[in-house]
Amino acid sequence: MMISRRRGSQAVRTYSLKHRLILILFASSLIPLVLIGGISYFSMYAILKNKADAGVRSSLHQERLSLDHMISQLNHTSQQLAFDGKVGKNLENYLTANIYEKKRLTDEIRSELGLIHFTNPSLGLMFYYFADERRILFENFSVSPGFDPASCRC
Repeated sequence: MMISRRRGSQAVRTYSLKHRLILILFASSLIPLVLIGGISYFSMYAILKNKADAGVRSSLHQERLSLDHMISQLNHTSQQLAFDGKVGKNLENYLTANIYEKKRLTDEIRSELGLIHFTNPSLGLMFYYFADERRILFENFSVSPGFDPASCRC
């Protein structure tokens, strides 16, 4: 119950002891609850944000390592397939050899390409392409007739 008293020209309100105790009880239970809730929310938000950031960083790091490994494999394979590499030298000999020698070199080149593909399965389709003749040699998968690598958009 509220009691009004007049002091001069102003009215002063006084509350009963019961109302004051209820207000103190309400404030003493609500203030800690709000503080604990706020602290919990902000700490959980920071933990989850850091965890998400760490997950993204870890994922990007794994992708970078995977790409580095793939580039290293492609570099090693391209060195083997180039004219300075073993397969490249065999191809150069194949282009100038007679028919009997071509058969032996064909088997050797296919064997080495099979080994290269077996050790690097992520490479996919490999072949030698002679653009002036539009001829494909030593493909590791079948290639459709009429396939033209020059018209591909890679």
